[in-house]
Amino acid sequence: MGWLLVGEGPIIAARYPRPVTMFSDLLHQDRERAGLTVEQAARRLGVSADAYRKLEAGEQWPSWETYYRIAAAFDWPQTFRRASQLSA
Repeated sequence: MGWLLVGEGPIIAARYPRPVTMFSDLLHQDRERAGLTVEQAARRLGVSADAYRKLEAGEQWPSWETYYRIAAAFDWPQTFRRASQLSA
């Protein structure tokens, strides 16, 4: 059973018009939107530039601690719900 990142209110739909966006795509888009280089973003998050590149490439998933730093840095929601809890 999968888990989905669910924002408070329409923030996700307003910022990201595609119905399903990959974590790595969001990370890349928000880094560019913030005007940061990979090295600058990595430093802000406390990870190496190589680790950050792997996150953006979708080759690695962040630890919870890193995810919460990403959420704070890019103003992402931090609410998780099981996919089965979301009904149409």
